[in-house]
Amino acid sequence: MNDCDRLLLDRVLEGFGAAYDEAEGLLEDGEEGHPVRESAYYALALLMAGGADEKAAKIIASVIGTQYTESGTVYYGTYKRTIEEIDPPADPVVWKDYDPNWREFIALAFAAILAEFPERLPPALVGEMKESARRAVVGAVERYIADDTPLNTNIEIMHVFAADFFGRLLGDDYFLSRARIAADALYGLYARDGSVSEFNSATYYGVDFIALACIRKYCGTGAIRAMAAEIDDGLWSAFSDFYSPSLGNLSGPYSRCYEMEMTAHSSLGSIFYRSLGDDFRRMAASNGESFDDAIIILADVKIPERLREKFAVEGGERLVTRRFTELCERHPKGERHFPCTATAWIVPDFMIGALDGSRNTSGQLHPATVFWKHRGGLYWIRLSRRRPGGHWSRHFGGIRYRGTAERGRLLCGIDLSGSEPIEVFLEFCGRGIKGSVFEGESWKLPGLALSGRFGADDVRVREAGDRLELFATYPGGTPVSMYLVLEDFRLGGEAIG
Repeated sequence: MNDCDRLLLDRVLEGFGAAYDEAEGLLEDGEEGHPVRESAYYALALLMAGGADEKAAKIIASVIGTQYTESGTVYYGTYKRTIEEIDPPADPVVWKDYDPNWREFIALAFAAILAEFPERLPPALVGEMKESARRAVVGAVERYIADDTPLNTNIEIMHVFAADFFGRLLGDDYFLSRARIAADALYGLYARDGSVSEFNSATYYGVDFIALACIRKYCGTGAIRAMAAEIDDGLWSAFSDFYSPSLGNLSGPYSRCYEMEMTAHSSLGSIFYRSLGDDFRRMAASNGESFDDAIIILADVKIPERLREKFAVEGGERLVTRRFTELCERHPKGERHFPCTATAWIVPDFMIGALDGSRNTSGQLHPATVFWKHRGGLYWIRLSRRRPGGHWSRHFGGIRYRGTAERGRLLCGIDLSGSEPIEVFLEFCGRGIKGSVFEGESWKLPGLALSGRFGADDVRVREAGDRLELFATYPGGTPVSMYLVLEDFRLGGEAIG
């Protein structure tokens, strides 16, 4: 193990070691309780490091003990998110009462352990792991077939992996057939545009790359391995087109994303560090996805060598256009996929991005973004929406975006409808952002001046924690359209482009 991987693994061991609850055999996260998924990956890290096999075995047994095993239920085979989670009621609500994705996440951890370290665990526990994984795959396949809760890209890739890996390990031809079906569907969607539904997503790209690497390393089907290699290379290529080395960030728009800063809720920083060396160690700061570091090392997840210079060295001005087919997970069956176009204009220390065609109801959709650097700090603007008094992450309809990024200009039409009010807002973030000045179309932000027009009635400014917002409210009723025009950008007093 090289110094980079040792640092990442030691960080996992140190951080999770301090959070380990011996009595429960799981990690403990304060008010959040005892997280099950993260505990499974901690067990993997312990086995990789060596010297704590009994502890790893105890954790694995505790994880298995959280699995839902009541056959015939929609949550069969998945695991509790925490041991404090209450068992689902008779009519459970997905995401609220249970998380179906924990099947694939924990199956991936178990697969890595069973592939690499079975002799280090008691034979009886190995048998229990296989049976637990079998239940997880059964439940995952039932979910896939029912299609009531569709799989986003990162789960879809892990699903292919789990069905293929455990189909071979357990000698289950049905699992293998389901792996081929899922792989064909995944590739069919990818082949349309060379893109995936979770397009341009820092949050989920990390999981995608991990799962694709695991397919290439552990799956036995040559066709599935070849598919994974092609998608992996294609995703990294698209990623490189929208990435700015000078900003150290992925340009928008984002189809699904939690955070605007690429390494804030993602395992990508660790992958960059492993791929590009010590100069990128800063990107591997610990975050909520750092539990993935062990599997990143084991599966040897890295940026393809042919693209590393593009990620490391600023490439100058470019205008990028990519098409993808989005997944609207809350839409009815047969009405979930829509063609979208993402555009971005990227220059050193500045970039804009916009999205057209989306019908997604998710608050994780970021349809218009601006990034710039000032005095060494990263600043950004994003367009979003919420119900008045609510949170931006909630799903709801009644809003569509028509956005495009051009050379020196970002345009976005915002069409609103429905009976309930919608608050549309521009969020500004960065050190000293509250000192920004908005005088008509003249907007002056730290390090950046521009001409801005937020075409809506009664646009207001307010502070939101350490951030600033421009917002307008659609009252509901008669459909209306708002618009956003940002142009004439000047960075540090100099015109851009």
